[in-house]
Amino acid sequence: IEEALHEQEEALGPQHPEALATRGSLANILRLRGDLPKAEGHFREVLALASAAASEGWVPDTSEAEQGLATILLGQGKFREAEEMLRQIVLARAEELGSAHPDALAARHDLAVAVFEGGNYAEAELSLRGTLEAQQEALGEGHPDVLRTTATLAAALAAQGCYARAEELAREVLGGRQNRFGEEHHAVLEAKCSLAHALVLQAEFLQGEALLREALSAQRGTLGERHPDVAETMSELGGTLVVRGLYTDARCLLEETLSMQQELFGALHPSALRTEGRLGVALGKLGDGAAAEERLLRILEETRKRCGDDHPATLGLEFDLGSLLCDHGRHAEASPLLRACASALELRMGARHPGTLRARSRLGQVMAGSGDDEGARALLRGTLADQLASRGSGHPDVYFSRRYLAAAVLASKPLQDSALEEARELLTSATDGLCRTLGAGHPEAEAAAEELAR
Repeated sequence: IEEALHEQEEALGPQHPEALATRGSLANILRLRGDLPKAEGHFREVLALASAAASEGWVPDTSEAEQGLATILLGQGKFREAEEMLRQIVLARAEELGSAHPDALAARHDLAVAVFEGGNYAEAELSLRGTLEAQQEALGEGHPDVLRTTATLAAALAAQGCYARAEELAREVLGGRQNRFGEEHHAVLEAKCSLAHALVLQAEFLQGEALLREALSAQRGTLGERHPDVAETMSELGGTLVVRGLYTDARCLLEETLSMQQELFGALHPSALRTEGRLGVALGKLGDGAAAEERLLRILEETRKRCGDDHPATLGLEFDLGSLLCDHGRHAEASPLLRACASALELRMGARHPGTLRARSRLGQVMAGSGDDEGARALLRGTLADQLASRGSGHPDVYFSRRYLAAAVLASKPLQDSALEEARELLTSATDGLCRTLGAGHPEAEAAAEELAR
């Protein structure tokens, strides 16, 4: 394609429609290979050349280049620029082609992705549902565009805590893509990663890890070792290993992933920042609190600058930093951070969102560690009731809250026999549950067992 582009530009001129189309094809090839910066450069060159041609009296069709550039911007984490561009594209497609045209609907999907990445999950969900309904009517159930929108809708639901429904849609997408493309297609492997994510969110850690490893092996074979999709799957797998308590394995994998992502995208790309945050958590669990704190503080400030104070990514990092401080006994520093995080999550995501409840649970642990036993007990009892109502009795979050509540109950003065019995029951449940969901060798399960023994 590069050779053809060179010949066309010499023979016809760089502004000729055939040369512009070839440059756009080159940009798409680079995008599929994962070379997003070069692809962006070629798409911008197409638009600049087309603009120059328009000033000379003829107007080339730039719709594919505009859509391609917007997709590249999304892939590089430039969500605000992508959203502004896509809003214009959606209006133009609807006016030129009609709102039900497949290209207009594809642009609506991409706009919803930009809105989703901006942290506006409910707005994205509403837009995706409308787009999906129109695509199903226009294209049929198994069309790739329909499956792509379904996959994005699953992600929006998962972000809002609707994990079971997200899993259902992820399975639907995987089955549809397998039927259409076979097992090794990159879209099928992407669907496996999405399903794995939904499983991990529901504490199906072993299934999720197995699916991620399966997808990663196939991606390396079809896409190469240093493709963005490979790096994203490695990061997801590293995060899963952290949750499973395999901190050393997680650190090694996440360090390799971070190096790759920084080389591909730069250190400030959202994917690189997300991976570095996971690495910070792993380092903290391994006892390197200083290195973990330095990373998390730096990433938090950068994310705050790029996304805003109340973006879910910012709040997630606040939670990670507060948890690190709590784990290292720095309760006075952790308390205001976790309190602000819990309040912001409740406003942004709702009182019963899993993230909100997790932050409240950690805050209760900090309050107990700071001597506010009565306040901790009240907060943890309410949090535990909400977790049981929204997550059921078998999720690790429930067992963590029971463990934290037991510590607050044991801090009662004077310690009554009834309080001791309640703590024993809470720790028995926490230990059994953490052993069952995380494994008997998980550090958190072992800590709960030691507390029960004491």
